[in-house]
Amino acid sequence: PLTLVNRFLATWVPFTLAWGLAAYATGLYRSGPFSIGRILLGSILAAPLGALLRGLWLGDVIQATFVLVMAAVMGLGMILWRWGWPSLKNRRSA
Repeated sequence: PLTLVNRFLATWVPFTLAWGLAAYATGLYRSGPFSIGRILLGSILAAPLGALLRGLWLGDVIQATFVLVMAAVMGLGMILWRWGWPSLKNRRSA
């Protein structure tokens, strides 16, 4: 039986790895103004890869709904991060 920590790691590790690869492939690590299009492309690439890795880890099937939800959550999270971090950083330095 999977514990809560193992279940968390079974989701976090594959999706973090997938996001890192997708972000590199779409140029999201470059500095400068962020592009919502690149973020969405990164999410669309990372979600199926992360779901595949998670499915392999758990030995379970990949649910299409889970892939769509993860793509939306990752995209929204990265948009908020790329928009929010500079705002927070500028507020602290002012």
